[in-house]
Amino acid sequence: SLSNVYPHTNVDLPMSHAATFFETPILGWGYGSKEFSDKTNHRYYVRVNRAGLYYQNAVASLVAHFQYRRLGVVTPGTNRYFVRGLQERLPLDIALVVEDMNLPGDCTVDAFEHTCHMKTITAMESFAKQDMRIIIHEQSGLTQLDNYWVSFSGLLRSDTLLIQVGVHGECTKPMLPPETEASGGSLWDSIFKASTVVTRGEWDKMPGDCRVCKNFAYRDLPKEALENRTRVAEYNEQSIFIHDWAHFCPEVPTVKDMLSCTWCDPRAEVWVAPACDDELAAMRQKLKGSLCVGVSQDNDEAKVQRWATYLASLTSEEIVAAGAPKEFFDIF
Repeated sequence: SLSNVYPHTNVDLPMSHAATFFETPILGWGYGSKEFSDKTNHRYYVRVNRAGLYYQNAVASLVAHFQYRRLGVVTPGTNRYFVRGLQERLPLDIALVVEDMNLPGDCTVDAFEHTCHMKTITAMESFAKQDMRIIIHEQSGLTQLDNYWVSFSGLLRSDTLLIQVGVHGECTKPMLPPETEASGGSLWDSIFKASTVVTRGEWDKMPGDCRVCKNFAYRDLPKEALENRTRVAEYNEQSIFIHDWAHFCPEVPTVKDMLSCTWCDPRAEVWVAPACDDELAAMRQKLKGSLCVGVSQDNDEAKVQRWATYLASLTSEEIVAAGAPKEFFDIF
């Protein structure tokens, strides 16, 4: 492509180049790369930062309530407000140790890179060596893998407390899928995306052996058709167009393998390999009692309406004065 990026990688860059070519403005809602703040190269791409949610206030109040004296913070370094806010809110006699991963961008599952995700494990291992008991983990809010990697660090014990902020789903999505859940969960989806085809080699460099296969028949076929194991197996084998089924699920690469598979439930959205069992059991044990600091889902409808009315009243001149590039409105 003209953007010199390979297929299946981050879509932001070719989207920005296409916007420049067609002179069409794009609002890049939630995209993490700071590169798009450069208006010389990305004139028609307006990068919108995620709204600041003041987790540091809640965490500081929690620390004060329980009178913790020594804290460790693991941060990706892509948002400096959280650590800075803690430093401003906490008393000076509290020891605050920061493991800053200094990431240029948040770790994702779609363009999985083991060097990025390994930094989480390395930071946690450092705290284990320092015998840190209260650990605050600032996450990117993009993937449940942030929880998965913590269990491989040897940090979490019965005498440690993990406090998580900025998690995927704002604490409303379980860190671990329920044991009886047959449908796909956020963690299963993250593992599937990170370990499939293009990024499989990167995934294999990480600790852990968990693999998840998507049952495409669950998504596409009528519910009654899922009772026929042969039809489900044949549909999955034939449903892949770019790569064959064996690339997506090498544990059961053929119809014969799927039919003899004891963990391939045709009525389940995902097939979780038995290699995941020990790792999931360890996660349940290690994450038991951890705290998640998130956002209340009780919206102030009156306040939302006031904001909507205010934003609708802004003129293009006022938006430019607030920092948007003037060229953004030229098309109108």
